[in-house]
Amino acid sequence: MTSASPQQPQATSTTAPQGSLALIISLITSVTSVLGLFMSKYTEWQRARLEQMKLAIELQQKELELQEMRRKLQNV
Repeated sequence: MTSASPQQPQATSTTAPQGSLALIISLITSVTSVLGLFMSKYTEWQRARLEQMKLAIELQQKELELQEMRRKLQNV
């Protein structure tokens, strides 16, 4: 006598949701990656802007020092 083995149900009903879930996870990963890149570039831009402002302040200070030295030389 041969016994018939029970057939396994097909996974087609769960494949579509799993595929959608994988797509959603992939999309979230991509968006997160792009946001991370944007924030990194924004931070880099802010640092460069602060450095530029710092250099502009230093330049103004040096110009004031130069003007003061010129005044002192004229008074001598």
